[in-house]
Amino acid sequence: MDDTALESDEDILDYNGEFNNSTPCKVPSKCENEIIGIDSLTKCFEQRYDACPLFFRGSLQDACQEAFNPVSFDFVGSNGLCWEIILEVIKYLSLNDAISAFSTNILSLLNNHSIKFQLSNPDIPFIKMILRKLKPEQIVSLQLNGVRIWSETGLTFLSVFKDVISMNLLNLPYNSEINKYEKYFPNLTCLSLCYDNEVNLNTFSSVFNQLWYRITRFEIRCAGTLCTHYTIYQSKAPYRVNFDVKYFLFDVGQFPLISMSNCLGYYKSCCLKSIIILIKQMKNI
Repeated sequence: MDDTALESDEDILDYNGEFNNSTPCKVPSKCENEIIGIDSLTKCFEQRYDACPLFFRGSLQDACQEAFNPVSFDFVGSNGLCWEIILEVIKYLSLNDAISAFSTNILSLLNNHSIKFQLSNPDIPFIKMILRKLKPEQIVSLQLNGVRIWSETGLTFLSVFKDVISMNLLNLPYNSEINKYEKYFPNLTCLSLCYDNEVNLNTFSSVFNQLWYRITRFEIRCAGTLCTHYTIYQSKAPYRVNFDVKYFLFDVGQFPLISMSNCLGYYKSCCLKSIIILIKQMKNI
């Protein structure tokens, strides 16, 4: 603590343990009654700091438990928000985030209002817990780690969510089998592939060619695209023509990256050509 802060404290607090006239409050020099001492300290703390941060009345152990409890406070009372507003906010969260913010105690309320959610990277115990408190039809979207290899048992547990219409796969390897999801999620119509790095559209045909007839909305979200001459690896499988996709979104997070602007073949806008080639394969967008 710097000298300025110490001087400021001394100006506010008299040496007899009393606050000055602007904030009249007395801290007992000797505390014979713990309850009275805590009460006095709390009042002085709230007056001096305008109740920010909040003062916790309790032991260190109790304070730690409260700090790490997701529902350690009365969210409605402390924020002055009604449950209707909170429910509106929750609609923009995944189910995982809603539970992290309000604990599993929120699930009964969500069940009563039949709110639809996205489920993100769940494990089997988490799925079992959800099924005890929510209706399966409330899960309409899944976000899965594309690198993770889902066992048949895991996919069987996930398949209980029959109303899933949207799936988001993160950093899916190009050699992954995505058509297996057709069996477990027959109502799936939107597939979104998200990559932290650039996408190599030269080898992406192995993924694209697996799209099944129910996928009518297809999305790719990535940091950028690799130039067709940026890598020596080329896919032997050409793109197949797709007549089922009607909506296509290609979201590039950063533009241009080095791999997009520095073509080894010195061709201008080379990365755009690979995107156009992909788009041309979808005849009904």
